Amino acid sequence: MAEAMITLKNVNKSFGKNKVLEKINFSIRKGTFTVILGASGSGKTTLLRLIAGLDFPTGGKIFINGKDVTQEEASKRNISMVFQSYALFPHMNVRENIVFGLKIRKVKKEEIEKKLSTVTKMLKIDNLLGRKPSELSGGQRQRVALARAIISERLICLMDEPLSNLDAKLRSSMRKELKSLQEKLNLTVIYVTHDQIEAMSMADEIILINNGKIEQHADPKTIYENPKTIYVAEFIGTPPMNIFNINLIKNSNIKLPENAEKAGVRPESISFERREIKIGDGEIVFCEYHGSETIYSVKVNETLINVKSIEGKHTIGEKISLYCNREQLLFFNREGRKL
Repeated sequence: MAEAMITLKNVNKSFGKNKVLEKINFSIRKGTFTVILGASGSGKTTLLRLIAGLDFPTGGKIFINGKDVTQEEASKRNISMVFQSYALFPHMNVRENIVFGLKIRKVKKEEIEKKLSTVTKMLKIDNLLGRKPSELSGGQRQRVALARAIISERLICLMDEPLSNLDAKLRSSMRKELKSLQEKLNLTVIYVTHDQIEAMSMADEIILINNGKIEQHADPKTIYENPKTIYVAEFIGTPPMNIFNINLIKNSNIKLPENAEKAGVRPESISFERREIKIGDGEIVFCEYHGSETIYSVKVNETLINVKSIEGKHTIGEKISLYCNREQLLFFNREGRKL
């Protein structure tokens, strides 16, 4: 296993009496792309600021490359950052923005020019060097911010929702570019977002935060297929996992786990054709056509069940039965934890 590059041990953060982060423990391996995922107000940006050294914890320790940096200033942590706002100097052109940090560090001019040429060609912005930020599109400004981070040659890069200001099509292409660059340069990236699509498509590992605590830390496949809690199950997936009372399937001829209160099944795992378990008979109350698939909302008793199907032939008001197989069901206890 690769060495841990960043480790947090029992990290807490409070603002007065308000606890923002509580008992945060994780390690991030060198050369990995880790996404800190969570809803607004979950504490994810605060966590990134603690790692960056822009703020300090009220308890616990932070280690970078095995060194305790808990109370070290940001300038001493040898990391780069890319912000949502891009944080470009408006009075400087692209060239000046990118090389600003190198000039402050008094890097030789020849070396600066060599690095500048390599990075700007890599990011396809070598033809924009004389422009000011106000003359660039959102995607171009994002590339300039990335170039400034990459040219610093710091192996840890922290990113705070860097794509959120871009339109959907550009976000999709930039996700691919970011992931490709991270792998090519062997960067250790910590990326904060509220967007589960960004997390699932880019991350080697996801740290899902809820109310200042880690709900789950795992690779995307594990988080999707084996969520530890109902919160994780419902946060990940479009539509999210269906969660319903165990009474809905008690008449099925299967043995239910002891202490099971809720059952969960992904929308794509539900079939209109007979399977091992019958979830129930219901009525289609909504259809959402997506071309290659259709999402049906089916009301079973008083429970709304979402079904993702390649069949687009069913209509609102149609009576229909829902089925799944035993291995597709997950069970949760009263506290919402997976059994």
